[in-house]
Amino acid sequence: MHMRPKIHILRATSALFVGALLLAAGCAPADVATPAPASETARAGSGSGAANTPTPAADLDEPDGARAPGGAALLGAPPIPARGEGVTRADGRPLDVLLISIDTLRADRLGCYGHERPTSPTIDALAARGVRFTEAYAPDCGTAQSHATLFTGTLPAAHGVYNAPGTRMRVINPKLTTVIEVAKTAGYQTVVHTEGGQLQRGMGFDRGADSAVFRSKGMRRTMEEFQEVLDFAKPDEPLFAFFHTYEVHAPYLPPRTYDGERFHGRFTEGLEGGTYAERYETVVRGKSRSTEDARNFLEPFEGRTAENDAWLAALYDEGVAFMDHLLADVLADWDRRRGLENTLVVLVSDHGEELGESGRFGHPLGLGTELTHIPFIVAGPGVESGTVDGPVGLRAVVGTILEHLGLSRPAHMEISLAPLLRAESPFADEARAQVGVAHQQVVRGTTLGVVDPDLHIVVLRETEETGERRVRVLYGFEWGLARPENEQRASDLRALGLERFAFDEALRSAAPTQERNMGASAREQLRDLGYTDDGR
Repeated sequence: MHMRPKIHILRATSALFVGALLLAAGCAPADVATPAPASETARAGSGSGAANTPTPAADLDEPDGARAPGGAALLGAPPIPARGEGVTRADGRPLDVLLISIDTLRADRLGCYGHERPTSPTIDALAARGVRFTEAYAPDCGTAQSHATLFTGTLPAAHGVYNAPGTRMRVINPKLTTVIEVAKTAGYQTVVHTEGGQLQRGMGFDRGADSAVFRSKGMRRTMEEFQEVLDFAKPDEPLFAFFHTYEVHAPYLPPRTYDGERFHGRFTEGLEGGTYAERYETVVRGKSRSTEDARNFLEPFEGRTAENDAWLAALYDEGVAFMDHLLADVLADWDRRRGLENTLVVLVSDHGEELGESGRFGHPLGLGTELTHIPFIVAGPGVESGTVDGPVGLRAVVGTILEHLGLSRPAHMEISLAPLLRAESPFADEARAQVGVAHQQVVRGTTLGVVDPDLHIVVLRETEETGERRVRVLYGFEWGLARPENEQRASDLRALGLERFAFDEALRSAAPTQERNMGASAREQLRDLGYTDDGR
């Protein structure tokens, strides 16, 4: 199966949107807006700035997550029924689901996505027996916002959850039912197992979970605890499990050897790491992320060279290889306990990582391909082997899973690519408008997003003086490319952009974001991962 999309612009449905998130935020000029027609400058609600202001919730140190009514449909819309009966085991019982999120994993550092280094034999094998989406994009470069999109099927501008600033964390509104809640209501045992950090208890990720763990101990300990949790799962009842790890996240700490295999030095040997290498040695000797060297791991230093940058990128690849090795153990253990032949396995990431392409490392503010192009792989019963070419978004994952299982889903999980897993439908029929637009604040009052497969950029600017909104099309990811063929298309894109912004704000207004206090242990986890008080 190999599909190439034939995608065209849609105007009728504001809930659907096309495009990939391919814009580096720093490229935007300070003022790119031009006057729009009167219908486009009308003030809607309190505006994009107000929409980003969360409403306060109870101040709790380590709060329990509030539970939303199972299957509640947003805005009074009825649930979306699945097409057909869904895929089951050979005996007719429901499939298990293993949803894996590898934090900070760039698609193009995997062999199955074209990387020349042998970083990912486990993931490559998974992709070979399932469907690999070649152009999957995260909605943002932040862990909390992308995972909230993964759990709810909505974009950050709608769910309003972003990386925690300081001591406060944002909470998924209970009106936005999560995939875990849907699975629980459908009779699944449910497990959420994360390494914490930007994913904390009480943010909504634990709602509907029979077991929820939010601890940052590294992937080795995380997978051991995950296996212990699986010991308590009933073998005759279906299981929906979410597994998350920061193993690839900075500071990059692949061990020298593990299970008799070499990891550190596999790709960095022969390269000069400079201060980066010194920091690695200091952190590894201390066996803790809780050091200044760990927190400043990616910071540039005086005398830094291109070879130093190449060493750091190679170290990242070594971390990917180590994660992939551990992932093989996770899958093998699951196979022994549950049977991969009875399991739908879905592997994604929340965002990528800059590895020196723009002179930066990490995942700072931006929407470049290094930060947003992510792996999206699905394997299991009912999934044909092959690739799907064309832009799809992280928001499509949960709708795809639920439809494949034959489960109805809340209206806000509108997107499903399930027919593509079975090669039953051409790409254009299922995914032509599936990616959506991220709202990226570049300067005050300016929001950017990419809205079609030719990478036309729509800019929404709201003036402080009058509150007017003005929309302009800025052509392409690399400025000057993919210009609209005519002014009518540019006008259509402007209108489409305004529709998307208005749709997300309406959704946000119906289910406003809340905030809660973050406990001391959670704040320490964030510092260990290198996050600053602004969540970056």
